[in-house]
Amino acid sequence: MRSASSSVLPGRGKYTYNVHGVVTVLKAALPGMRARRSGRIVNISSFGGLAAFPATGHYHATRFALEGLSESLAAELAPLGIAVTIAEPGGLRTQWAGESMQQSPIRLDDYE
Repeated sequence: MRSASSSVLPGRGKYTYNVHGVVTVLKAALPGMRARRSGRIVNISSFGGLAAFPATGHYHATRFALEGLSESLAAELAPLGIAVTIAEPGGLRTQWAGESMQQSPIRLDDYE
């Protein structure tokens, strides 16, 4: 078994689009929502933000980060009339475990 958590560097791409990408969009959208005192943010997370499984640590870390960010934003923005929704879909037919799966090149004998 290869562990995605065995090296920090392979997970950087996941943080870039699963966390930093969301923050970039929020920074662009929130000033207008604040000015209008209304709006709804819908962040797409996954079941992977609620429970973690072996060998997918980086993926789960990004989803947990998005969950925490969304929950904090919900509390901060509610007084301004802005709602935050987290969509957490379960299993879907995607390439998540296929072509889009990136595995760490580091192999640990303990998991063989």
